[in-house]
Amino acid sequence: MEQPAQTYRHTTQFGSLLRFFLRHDYYADGVCRDIRFIPTPETVRNLQNYRIRYRIHPDGFELASDLQHDYSHPVFTSEQLFQFDFINQNPHFQRFTDMPMTTAATLQFDTAESTDERLHAEAFATHANFIPSTEDGIRGSVIIRHQPERPLWGPDAKYYRYYARFAPRIVKFKYIFYGNPVFLENYSTFFMDCYDDLENPVKFTEPRPFVLRSGEESFSCTTEEMFPMQDRWKLRMALKRIRGNRVPFDYMKTLPTPQPEGILYDENEKAFVAQQFVKL
Repeated sequence: MEQPAQTYRHTTQFGSLLRFFLRHDYYADGVCRDIRFIPTPETVRNLQNYRIRYRIHPDGFELASDLQHDYSHPVFTSEQLFQFDFINQNPHFQRFTDMPMTTAATLQFDTAESTDERLHAEAFATHANFIPSTEDGIRGSVIIRHQPERPLWGPDAKYYRYYARFAPRIVKFKYIFYGNPVFLENYSTFFMDCYDDLENPVKFTEPRPFVLRSGEESFSCTTEEMFPMQDRWKLRMALKRIRGNRVPFDYMKTLPTPQPEGILYDENEKAFVAQQFVKL
């Protein structure tokens, strides 16, 4: 009687070597999902030769090695680097990030320049980390190095958690009101009513007359203090006026929270502002 053919299944187990994260304090959860990572073709070949798998995450990437593979051979002890290029996918990234206001810049993060998990010298990636570029877009690379003094694999290896962290741009809030000519004529009767989630008042300047580029009359109110930009605000903001002399009725208009697309440098304020236009 013919015996059935025997089949064998081999399972390869991989153990995580390293995880790289991107963080951004603009986001409420601190996770930056605006960057897309791609290993260079040479890195893909080297990872395959070294029997290392990579996995791309929304906020970074991870490397894992074959647990059954013998990495004691001298070929595996020499220095090796793996490069993951990245490109920003958020068109407003340069507006809400503390960086030069440009649409063309490169960054490079290298584990060889790190003494701990952070891949830049300061608490955040600073303006010095951004290099002007002739190629459009915010892009760069993360270089992971296997070094004798800091091995990724072998008996002296440990699990690494590297990260880069971006700071939000610090701005003033500026609201420009236009539309109803009666309201514009009596701009001095309005005031801003704004509180944060802790019920602390956010102070604004008195209304100031303002002429738009179109020549249309308007008035503006700007915060006295500056604030780090956020993707989610806990603010209650309104433009109000109270019935009294020259004011026949109460008025209130709820205002939108600051948005990144309105961020620009204001020469009059000598600061970046998150500017919003509101029709009355």
